[in-house]
Amino acid sequence: MELLTSKTFRCLERKAKIMGFELFDVLLIGITISLANLFIGQIPYRLIVTWAPAILLAGVLWFGKRGKPDNFLLHWVRFKVGPNTYSAFKEAKNKWKKKI
Repeated sequence: MELLTSKTFRCLERKAKIMGFELFDVLLIGITISLANLFIGQIPYRLIVTWAPAILLAGVLWFGKRGKPDNFLLHWVRFKVGPNTYSAFKEAKNKWKKKI
């Protein structure tokens, strides 16, 4: 009786990236292009004015996130938007407190 085997690829743990950017970064760049096109897309030099902020943001993300862990920007945004204090435990309830 022969053991059934199948090929497995080593890149299953690899993060999904598009041109070196994480998916959240691509979403931010796409939102930047969309908003720039929506608000300032009717001027004569719309191609430059629409794409310049997105390319600038892509450069800042490319060089600013160098050496940072995966999903750094997403975790940083969640930290800034989330509650002001974090605790490892739930808030203690005092069952023995007398009601006055």
